[in-house]
Amino acid sequence: IGVAEKCDPDYQVVPFPEQTQMRRNFISECMRILQRGVLYIDHPNGAFFVDFWHNDFRSRPRFHWPYERFLPTFGEVKSLVRAAHPNSTVEAISPANRFTYRRSQRRWYGKLFTSSMEGLFRLMRRRPFSALARSPLNPYLVIRITTGWPKTQRPPFGGLH
Repeated sequence: IGVAEKCDPDYQVVPFPEQTQMRRNFISECMRILQRGVLYIDHPNGAFFVDFWHNDFRSRPRFHWPYERFLPTFGEVKSLVRAAHPNSTVEAISPANRFTYRRSQRRWYGKLFTSSMEGLFRLMRRRPFSALARSPLNPYLVIRITTGWPKTQRPPFGGLH
């Protein structure tokens, strides 16, 4: 949200000047519609230095930097949610079982890193390692936003764990 992407021949990203407002509007509208419940947002982590999902026709991993302003970080999403709905709970959870790795296993880097990433994602399910889910060590963010429920009470349905 809030960027223009092009690939001719190299992959390039250009953030729109109104990027922050576009993202704020998106989160505000999601929270307005949801009112009470759980919203999941997932995307590559802007704090992780490699983007495996957005690249050129050669499908090579793409290095990126936070100043590029393409991919949001957990902190950015959390601040946007809190601005739109201050009483919501925002937490990063493990992306374990989120991926099948089919596309990446066709590449050398996928063959090399798949097993270790699956192990890291499983580890993120357990305390104290669950904090890694919101860190720059996690390449893919899964963010659970809970609203309309007391902080001590969980909604009546589970969600990703």
